[in-house]
Amino acid sequence: AQNTATDVINNRSQISANISKTVDNSINTGYYVNVKTIVLTNINQDIIEKRYSYFDIEEIEEVISRLENKTNGRYNDKEIWDSICRIERAKVTNRMRFAIYNRDGYRCCKCGRKTDDLEIDHIMPISKGGKTHPDNLQTLCKRCNMEKSNIIEPGTKLYKGQTNKICPLCGAPLRVVNGKNGKFYGCMNYPKCRYKEDV
Repeated sequence: AQNTATDVINNRSQISANISKTVDNSINTGYYVNVKTIVLTNINQDIIEKRYSYFDIEEIEEVISRLENKTNGRYNDKEIWDSICRIERAKVTNRMRFAIYNRDGYRCCKCGRKTDDLEIDHIMPISKGGKTHPDNLQTLCKRCNMEKSNIIEPGTKLYKGQTNKICPLCGAPLRVVNGKNGKFYGCMNYPKCRYKEDV
């Protein structure tokens, strides 16, 4: 599933400008504005169905206001935060899911069992700023995934230098990077986010 609502969050200033331009036109014409498209695809990314949502001017202005309501880069509106979490989870495509299963040997990374109820887990939980990136995903059985919930367990297998530290700009996990001038913490959202700090 793809959702252009992600663009509103990741590229808010550009989207806001586009919406403002459309809003001005809509005031004159009375049209509603389409700012959200949901695309249903199969495992080969073939489009099966598209759905559109339409919003009037007042609804768009309310959403923009709610998007601006943040503390330390985190959204204060629970509905928006829940939507972001759903969008992040939806980024785990079937292709990505089976690539992670294969990488982990079709075993639970916690208990080591091979079972029929394997699930994809975000090592750094989405609710704590984790992103849907192969380095932040692991295979867990249903039981271990329920036990883990949204906590970061000591000794959890992290990938490619990933740490439990969170980027203060975008909320993604930080990882240790070997740079020209030594090691530093870099954001896993690079190059969208270029935050770094000394180790």
